[in-house]
Amino acid sequence: MAGIELSRYMYVTINTGTATSPKVYSQLGNQVNGALSISANTIDAANKTSAGWAPVISGLRQFQITCDGQAAPDDTVLDKLIRNAVAGTSMDSGAVLFSTGHGYYATCQASQMEVNGPSQQPTQYRTTLSLSTGVPALFKSP
Repeated sequence: MAGIELSRYMYVTINTGTATSPKVYSQLGNQVNGALSISANTIDAANKTSAGWAPVISGLRQFQITCDGQAAPDDTVLDKLIRNAVAGTSMDSGAVLFSTGHGYYATCQASQMEVNGPSQQPTQYRTTLSLSTGVPALFKSP
């Protein structure tokens, strides 16, 4: 089994190239935390033969990328994210999970975007990117 990696290899990217080709995925700057969440609604599959158990099957799935960090005024990737959040438009977004470079990308919308400036601390950002169209795809196989 391979060794465990530090989480510094997990980061969020946004396509800063064109919508078609070539796509250029650029890392959102100064990230502190990041997460990829894949979940599904559950559907009750109980019937007369379930013997009192409550089996479920997966229903509609959700794909979300979250991250936060320290905002820099010259971060063009963060600027694009904020502009798309304000406009309510979709963007190609990705989550790189390990140093091997593999992860997932999808067309997402910012379902939550926050930039705050706490007193005597760096300006911070926090965002949640949710699947808007299509299905997630693999960046690169491990």
